Amino acid sequence: MRRRRFLTTAVAGVGAVGGCLGQSDSEAATTGPAGSSNGDESPEDQRETAGAAIDDVTVAPEIVVLDSPDSIGTFGERGDQFLLASAASTGDGSPDCDEFALETGGETYGSVDAVDGRRVAQLWNVEERGTLYGDDQAGWLLFQCPKPLDADDAAITWPGGEYALDDGVAAELARPTTTFEVVEYGGPETIAVGEEIPITLTVRNTGDADGTFVGGLNIAGGRVAHAPETAVRLEVPAGETATWSYEHPDGDHMSFILNWRAGRRTYETEVETE
Repeated sequence: MRRRRFLTTAVAGVGAVGGCLGQSDSEAATTGPAGSSNGDESPEDQRETAGAAIDDVTVAPEIVVLDSPDSIGTFGERGDQFLLASAASTGDGSPDCDEFALETGGETYGSVDAVDGRRVAQLWNVEERGTLYGDDQAGWLLFQCPKPLDADDAAITWPGGEYALDDGVAAELARPTTTFEVVEYGGPETIAVGEEIPITLTVRNTGDADGTFVGGLNIAGGRVAHAPETAVRLEVPAGETATWSYEHPDGDHMSFILNWRAGRRTYETEVETE
C-alpha cells in the first residue's frame, strides 16, 4: 500500500472555520458527476471506488492560524476566501491531497498546504486528524479562491470521484466582500480571583453584503505570559450589528488581545485579591 498524504492539523477543537455548512455522510462522494447515476452501485460501493469521502465543508473569508508559538491571528486578503473540508480514506487507491480540486464555472482551484507562508498544520481550532496511511484515516483539505465566486454546480473533485457542494455552501462562496467595525469590546474593569471573566464583542457590518467576521483572541497575564485563547466567527447581516459573548474560565488572566484583519484591540481587567 502506497503511503498517502492528507493535510493534518496540530491542535484540537472546532472554531475559526467552524459553524459548518457541510453535508452529511449520506451525501458523500460519488464516482460520477454530481447527481448522476452510477448503475447498480450502492453509495458505499461508489465511495469505495472513489477512494475518499468528503464531509464537514466550511467557508470562511479568513482563517485563524498560529502566527507565533504563543499567539493566533487571521490570514487572508480582502477578495480571497477559503473552503475547508474533511477527507477520509475509503480504502486502497486514496488520492493524494494535491489531486483534489475545487471546480466551478470552468475554473479549478487546487488544494493548498500553506497560506501567506503559514502551513495548514498551523490552523487553529480545527479538529485533529490523523495522517492518511490507509484504511479509516482522514485529513483536511484547504482551497483558496476569489471572493465572490460563482459557485453554481461547484464540486470538490479528484481522480474517479466528485462531491457536489450544497446550495448553502455555494451561497457562502458567492457572497461579495464586506467590511466590519468593532463597536464594543471588553468586560468588567475588576474581577474576583477564581471568577469567570465575561467578554463581549459587538461588530457592525458597514458594507452592503452579509458577511462573516473572523478574529483570534489571545490572553496575557497571571500564570501565562501569552497564549492563544479562542477563535471568533460571527455572522453579521449587511448594515447590522451582532454580538459575540465569551467567558474565560477563571480570573487569573488580565489582558485579552483581539486580532482581526483590520485591527487589534486589548481589554484589560484587574484581578482583585484579598
